[in-house]
Amino acid sequence: MFCFRYVDGDMRNDIGLVYLEEPLDIEPLKLCKRSYFGAPSPLAACGMGKVSKDGVKSDFLREVLQFETYYCEKDPGDRELLICPTSPSGGICQGDSGSPLYPLQGKKPLCLYGVVVSGDCVNTGVFTRVTGYSDWIYTTMKVVTKFVRNELHQITADSNFV
Repeated sequence: MFCFRYVDGDMRNDIGLVYLEEPLDIEPLKLCKRSYFGAPSPLAACGMGKVSKDGVKSDFLREVLQFETYYCEKDPGDRELLICPTSPSGGICQGDSGSPLYPLQGKKPLCLYGVVVSGDCVNTGVFTRVTGYSDWIYTTMKVVTKFVRNELHQITADSNFV
């Protein structure tokens, strides 16, 4: 697991990457381009968190449309890192953290725009704006890939001498 400089209690920088040794048999959702600023409409988020604040966790993946997009502006840097869309049809809740936020093209997800940080279970969610971390994501992926290739090469080289 690789985490950006997360500080407990601060919603900014709530993002991480997980390295998988084996690829998953799914089509990944590509990252939105860094220039993709100003959230498009409509957006959607999905997850299997609670269905209400005092409710139980969902037994199936639920999608919630997110519309009126507001930037979380506690300080000037937040606009690059956080996005706070609202939803008239229900909200992000406990258990949805880490779930995707994506613009829709018709009914299909277009690209990964954000990741759930928290929600009020009613209509407002806080999301990490993934495009604000694209440099870190790509750099981390390159470093990890290079390291893994070197390790595999070393293991292969060592096994030739056994």
